[in-house]
Parts: sequence; C-alpha cells; structure tokens
Amino acid sequence: MARTGRGFEVGLRDPAKASLRSIVFLAFFSCLPSGWASLPAVRLDSIYPPSASRGTEQEVIIKGVDLEFVSWMRFSREGIRARVKKDEDGDAVPNAFVVTVDQEVPVGIHKVRVGGPKFGASNCRSFVVSDLPEVAAGTDNRTREKAFEVKLGSTVYGKAFAGGYSWFRFSAEKGQRILGESEVDDFDTKFLPSLALFDSEGGEVLTVPQGNVLDFIAPSQGEWYVRLSDFLYKGGADYVYRLTLSTRPHIDLVFPPVGKPGTTGEFTLLGRNLPGGHPSPWKTRHGQMLEQKTVRIRLPDRDSPVVFGSSGHSDLRSGLLDHFEYREKSRNGISNAAFLAYASEPIIYERADDLESSSEDQRISFPCAFVGKFFPYADKDRLRFSAKKGEVLHMEVFSERLGCSSHVLMLVERITRDDDGTETFSEIGRSVETGALLGEDFYNSATREPSQVFDVSTRDPNYRLEVPEDGEYRVVLYDLFNGGVPNPLNVYCLCIRKIHPGYYLTSYNLLPPKAIDYKWAAYVKSPTIRNGEI
Repeated sequence: MARTGRGFEVGLRDPAKASLRSIVFLAFFSCLPSGWASLPAVRLDSIYPPSASRGTEQEVIIKGVDLEFVSWMRFSREGIRARVKKDEDGDAVPNAFVVTVDQEVPVGIHKVRVGGPKFGASNCRSFVVSDLPEVAAGTDNRTREKAFEVKLGSTVYGKAFAGGYSWFRFSAEKGQRILGESEVDDFDTKFLPSLALFDSEGGEVLTVPQGNVLDFIAPSQGEWYVRLSDFLYKGGADYVYRLTLSTRPHIDLVFPPVGKPGTTGEFTLLGRNLPGGHPSPWKTRHGQMLEQKTVRIRLPDRDSPVVFGSSGHSDLRSGLLDHFEYREKSRNGISNAAFLAYASEPIIYERADDLESSSEDQRISFPCAFVGKFFPYADKDRLRFSAKKGEVLHMEVFSERLGCSSHVLMLVERITRDDDGTETFSEIGRSVETGALLGEDFYNSATREPSQVFDVSTRDPNYRLEVPEDGEYRVVLYDLFNGGVPNPLNVYCLCIRKIHPGYYLTSYNLLPPKAIDYKWAAYVKSPTIRNGEI
C-alpha cells in the first residue's frame, strides 16, 4: 500500500522487501491444498482466568476445538511459562495448565497459544499481566447482602450472571479517590460493563451505565458497594469480567499526543490519582475533575523494538501508527498505558489565545505536525500557509486514531486578494473521513460475496492537494461532534507534507467466513503448516 509521507509510519521501510513478503504471504493462502480441509486444526477459544499477577502462579483452563493432543502453552513474552497441570497420580489434567509469571514481566497484554505435535499451533488469545493481587469472585455474590469483599488495590475476576448482578464491597478512608476499572479491551470477552456505586445504607451514589471507569471520592470513612453487570444483562462463560478497585493512577491524556522519535521532551499528563499531580482547570465530559502533572519522557528511536512492543490495548486503526506507550508508576500501582504517536515533521502548537477566540488564522509552514484542540464549544481552527504551483501535498488529520471521539471535517481553501486588499476564500476541496481496506477480499463461495478482512476506515480525514497556483491557502478544521458538552481532551494532529511514496507490510489474523463453506473447513485464525508438508 502506498505511503504518503514519513509521519505516523509503521512496518518495513524497504519497498522491495515489502512487496516480496506480501507476495509470499498471499501465495501461501492461495496455494493451500484442498486436501487439508478435512484435517483438524487446533482452535483456542478462551483461557480462564484471563490474567495473573507478576511473581505468581495461576491455574488456567482452556476451551476450544481439537484440543485432545495439546501438550504446550506458549506466550509472546519471555518470563511467562506454562506447564501441564497433573493430578495426584501424575496424570495430565485435560485442558489445564499452571502459568508462572516472573516479577520482571511488563504489565499489560500478552499473547498466548497452545498446541501439540499432532495438530500444530492454535490461534492466539490475550492474557493480561497485572501488578496487583488477583482473586476469584466466586458465584455467591448476586445480592448486596452477599457482596464479595474486595481489598483496595486488588483485582477480582469472574463470569457475569445472565439477568442479574455481581456485588462487591470495599472500605475507604475519607478523601480517597477510588477508581473502579472494568477494562474489557484487555482480553477476549463479550462482557460490556455497567457499573453503579452504593453507600452502606443502599442509596445509589453514582452510576456508569455504559463505561468501564467508576470515579469516586469518598466523603467519609466507611463501606461502599459496587454493582456490576453486563449492559444487556447477558452472562455465562463468554462474559468474563475483571474489576479493579484501587487508588492507582489513571491517565486520560498525554499532551501533546505526539512526539519526535529519539528525543526527550516535556509532556503534560491529565488524569486521576497522579503521584505529585495537582488540580487542573479541566474536567472530563462526564464532569470528573482532572489532575495534571508535567513529566519528561524519552521517546525511543523509530526503529527501536520497543516501538512495536505494545502492552496496552490499542484500536486497530491506532495500532497502525508508530507509537510509544507510557505508564505512570506509583506505590499504589501502575497506570494504564497512555498512547504517544510519533511525528517525523516539526511540531507546531495551537496558539494559547486560540482557545478563547478562533476568529484569526494561525500561520504555519510545511512540512509540519500541527497539534491543537477542538475546544471550546463549536471551535473552528483556521491554518494559513503559502505554497507554490505544482507542489503535491498530503494533508492528514489524526484524532479518532489518537483515542478521541471526534469526527473531523477538513476544508481546503484558496485565498485571493482584491486590489484593495480584501481577501476572498474559495473552497477547493474537503474531506470528512478515510475509507481504507488493507489486504485481499477473500471470496466466500457459500454466500457468493467478497469478505472484507481488514477494514481500517476512520473518521479522520485526509486530502491530496496539487497546488494550482502560487499563493496563500487555508485549512479549516472542525469537529462535527463538538455540538454538545465541550471536551478539553478532544485533541488532534494535522500533518502536512509533500508526498513521499513508499510501502509497509502489515500482518494480521484472518477471520473465518460468515457462512460455513466446506472448502474452507480448515480456515482458522492462524495459518496451519503441518509437519513434513512444506
């Protein structure tokens, strides 16, 4: 796939290598012998519990298809090991392993596979490593009277009750800021959290019907109750939850959201329970007060392996950007992973006075990575630059891919002046989103329709400008969603650069067809290469 510039890139930098490997990849799937379709292939559907603490051992149970000859479990990170669980007679317990996690293993998401000598390796699933103690909730906490007691600074896990609630209780001191976090993107589950907080008398204090963070400052010492359920009240083995109750840090935003690789810079953290932080003038869109803290962060070089060593959840579209993950450490635990994208171009910042008035244009020059905010209400940013006839520029906005809920409209205008100096603005282009499908469309013979396998479309716009005449031009940016409660965390980065063609290679797991197609019976989430067949 053509690359339009060097900002926000991923993968291989050598077009020849990328093309060769892409050919090999596609050839592999196009040349699968039809005779393999009748052979079994190991499929890993779930691992429970889906997590473990550093420095501990955890027994886990796996479920899937064709697991009879599975004899090993392997992880994507050194320091996580597994052995087959055995009973008192020394016989292997079916589908059971004992996982050991070293103390030095990074906190975050790691991948796990199972397999054996007969049917090979399975697809991968997510396994979370945490720095806080983890405990099973059991099945006897369906009412407030039988709430499961949780110690602050720990994680409890379980399976949601269909049509009911899971209840938990904890003790807090006056003034403590308690975060109840039910992150579901970290592992494979169908659970969609709905949280509510109650006092000791049963009165509802706070509710988060569609969200995974409950933020509460205790007004007095005492016991408090958390009610947890699936948003649609579904439950069962596929609806696994993890609930962390703690005073650990939580990062909502790193500003600026981009940095230059190989440099050390100052960044502002906005979040809750930040060690050494102080109150900020900002609140979340839900009204929670945010703290802020200035930190110095060293961003690794672009080709450093740590760039691609993501340990936190990132959206598929965000994962395609070169980025670095930052976590804030404290004695109460390690924070979530904050996303910092890489920018090759010089970084320009929105003027401070533009937060109060957006009536004047800000002059910029390209190439650049312009960082701004869609704030306050109905904010429009206008950026002016000079360009020469024949120059071909690529303009791309990054906002949704930085984790924001924006839908950006980008207008490109040409500026002309009359003899008396009056300026006229003529629209020459606009963009409101980017549709992109990487990879081949696999034809499904059962439905007789193509199957889209790698959709990375985004609401972030981009535009190709072939400059028609020497002169002045302007870009107008506006968030179409900025018509309700203004959100100071709604940031963006506009990259303007000359087009620089290139390629990168992306590898991904193929999803099975929507309908059963017996010609593709061995079509699993991982390539299947059998011993002796290559």
